[in-house]
Amino acid sequence: MKTIKIIGMLVMAALIGVNFTSCSNNNAKTQVVEKKLVKLTTEHMGKNTNVSLSKTFSYDTDGRLNEATISTVLQSNDTVTHTYKYVWNTDSINVTQEVRLSSHPTLEPKPLKYTMNISGGLVRDFMGETVTKGNATYNYDASNRLQHTNDWSINIYNEWENDKLISITRKFETGEEFITTFTYGESRPIKGYLPLVPNDITATNPLFIAHPELGGMKTCQTFESKTIKFADKPDMAGNTSLFEYELDKDGYISKITSANQPNGNDSTATVYTFIWE
Repeated sequence: MKTIKIIGMLVMAALIGVNFTSCSNNNAKTQVVEKKLVKLTTEHMGKNTNVSLSKTFSYDTDGRLNEATISTVLQSNDTVTHTYKYVWNTDSINVTQEVRLSSHPTLEPKPLKYTMNISGGLVRDFMGETVTKGNATYNYDASNRLQHTNDWSINIYNEWENDKLISITRKFETGEEFITTFTYGESRPIKGYLPLVPNDITATNPLFIAHPELGGMKTCQTFESKTIKFADKPDMAGNTSLFEYELDKDGYISKITSANQPNGNDSTATVYTFIWE
């Protein structure tokens, strides 16, 4: 997600400030944005799947993420809550993660500790201090877009066309390979950024959802559809989702509805809601 001198700290602060910029079109220059993403709620609704997931974000006085939670309500009504706390250093971020289950409220979690090393304003790796299972490295293209993630048991490759995410290819160590492709229509102006891009690429790392610029994933391009399929089975029908967007009065995305019909089965829908403050 090496040493940076004092001038590097100023550069990093400027890069973090990119998170507070708006996009009005493909070539728009950045402007100061007044809001930060503080909550992302996901509701999966289908015949056999009803899962609710909530991500919350809080920031320090410098606008940097200092705590995040990911809470998932399972079909059993049990709630799994991951809490992340962040300490920012000159060229790294210390992360502490705890996991709690609502069905075991007295069970004291054992904190997991990680370090995210930063160089050139971008997170380069995510290394565990207490466990190595979650280790990851990040590689970027010449435009500082995230190109490749080596995340423990999976390699993720992203293809970009300017600010548009074109595809995500996931290669698992088991040999399975999936590709997600995106299509775009007429560009629409939005403020802030599109949180679904870092959410799709690194859903379990809330830092990138709050600060996508640190992971080369900040974009204001809204896709119309995405299709997920086996990369080695091009003739097999994929799972295509269509997206509709709603904006709040200030031009930030407030709601996204994704509808799909996976492999000819019963249709499902996913509703994302966003709160910016």
